[in-house]
Amino acid sequence: MSGDVLGQDPAELRRRIDTIKAHPARVYDVFLGGKDNHPVDRNAAAAALAAGPRGYLDVRHNRVYVATGVKPCMPSASCCPSPCPYPGIDGCGRHAPA
Repeated sequence: MSGDVLGQDPAELRRRIDTIKAHPARVYDVFLGGKDNHPVDRNAAAAALAAGPRGYLDVRHNRVYVATGVKPCMPSASCCPSPCPYPGIDGCGRHAPA
């Protein structure tokens, strides 16, 4: 199977999405106020908020960190050579010049 999802049948992709159990990316989407989630993901987010009512703030703060502190330092930016010697968003963010 190819890793290129654009070349795959949309019906096949929908069939492969498990909507019976929550997925961390979709729960993250719930906390960000997104629309790409399912009832099971919203239930998991509600349970997480019941355990830690301010937990959604971590997700939102992470989004701000990535948008303001890391995106400018992604491999295409001038502060990180391409390819970045520190793979991943966190890698380039930790090694960005001050």
